[in-house]
Amino acid sequence: MSKLLLVIFIVIVAALMVTLGGTLFGVSSFFGSGSIWVSRDSGGTWEEIAQSRGIRSLTALFAYTTSTPLDTEPFLLVGAKNQSPFLFDRQFAAVLAPPSVTEKMSVYAIDQSRQHPREFFLAVFKDNYGKIVKWVKPHAGKLGAGVSYELYTTSLARYGMFAVRVDPANDQRIWAGGGDGLLVETQNGGSSWTTRARFREGIQTIVGHPVIASRMWILGSRGMLIVTTDGGATWTRLNEGLKKAKAGDVHEFFYDAANAQLLAGTDRGILRSRDNGITWELLPLTIPPSALPVRGIAVHPSDPSTLIVSARNLVYKSNDGGISWERNALPADRPIERIIFSPKPPYPIYALVQ
Repeated sequence: MSKLLLVIFIVIVAALMVTLGGTLFGVSSFFGSGSIWVSRDSGGTWEEIAQSRGIRSLTALFAYTTSTPLDTEPFLLVGAKNQSPFLFDRQFAAVLAPPSVTEKMSVYAIDQSRQHPREFFLAVFKDNYGKIVKWVKPHAGKLGAGVSYELYTTSLARYGMFAVRVDPANDQRIWAGGGDGLLVETQNGGSSWTTRARFREGIQTIVGHPVIASRMWILGSRGMLIVTTDGGATWTRLNEGLKKAKAGDVHEFFYDAANAQLLAGTDRGILRSRDNGITWELLPLTIPPSALPVRGIAVHPSDPSTLIVSARNLVYKSNDGGISWERNALPADRPIERIIFSPKPPYPIYALVQ
């Protein structure tokens, strides 16, 4: 009988450790395969952030400005699949946010208000529907995980929201898109929404110009690439240029405002367009076929000539705008899904690794 009681005791303790692990031991018990890696020397060397192990990461976002109170609060907001989003402070202690999130919520895209930098907008799949969720980050030193509001829900079940963009000059105007192919827009902060466009494939990504709000690009779930210069009233298809460049599928899409160019991570490598997506050229970067496609693109916040590209676990860095490159690699042979520079000195690079 004593042995049976011992076994029961061990089982109960183990169950309590699993249940309380997220609270007692930070993020060490997420039971996922992803993690966050950091490089503090522009991609030369990398180390895994132990507290992040197990996150099934999808997207990340830093504070946009350094002229707000957020200047003293460096943090990283990470979206996860079937988990809460995670907020990391400068010591990389995880804070779950927002409180209304359940483990069945998947976060696919994040954008931030430039006028109110504590306000974030998440494109998610939750309770079998796509939604746009607004989350307000608490001030430094405040307890709790902030406040969240559901602003939009798709009319069709089983269709997630995968893209969200906030007007850089007016955070009351927001565009969002998802698997149902609808581009919806609000001009009153989410109180009401209208359908701006309807496409025959799902919306995977919305990339906006950081200053010209009316200009944005949409990448579709089946390869559609389109651009609008009037806020979504009319659209121009750009796939012909990608076809001529033999791009294959586009996996990452990035607008480099400092150099006024589009960068696309593709099956062929990294492509650049200097005419808003009409024509494309392949950058002179030799990547082993086994490492393709390119999935990560990042431009240094204060030095536009410094470009970082990732393919599988390889990291390529150019200091001259893409003319010449040097190669490094993560110690682990795991694919990098996304890379991003911190917008604040000393500008470390973070990689979301699966």
